[in-house]
Amino acid sequence: MSQATAGLGFATIALVATAGAVIWGGQAKKWDLRYICASCILIESIGIAFIGPSGWMGEPGELWLMFVGLILLGVGASGI
Repeated sequence: MSQATAGLGFATIALVATAGAVIWGGQAKKWDLRYICASCILIESIGIAFIGPSGWMGEPGELWLMFVGLILLGVGASGI
C-alpha cells in the first residue's frame, strides 16, 4: 500500500463516518441507544476482520478487501 492509497483509506473512513453519523443520528430517535452501539461494534469488528490479513477471507492483503473494511469501520465508528 503506497502513501497515496493509505491517505485515501483514511479519507474514506472520515467520509463514511460523516455520512453515517447523519444516518445513525436519525435512527437514535427510533431505536434504543444500546442496540445502536451493539450493532456498530459488530459492524466495526467485521470491518477489522476485512482490514487485517485473515486467511479465511481469501487472499490476505488485497486492496479492495481493505477498503471494504475501512468503509465498515467508518460506518461503525459513526454510530458509537
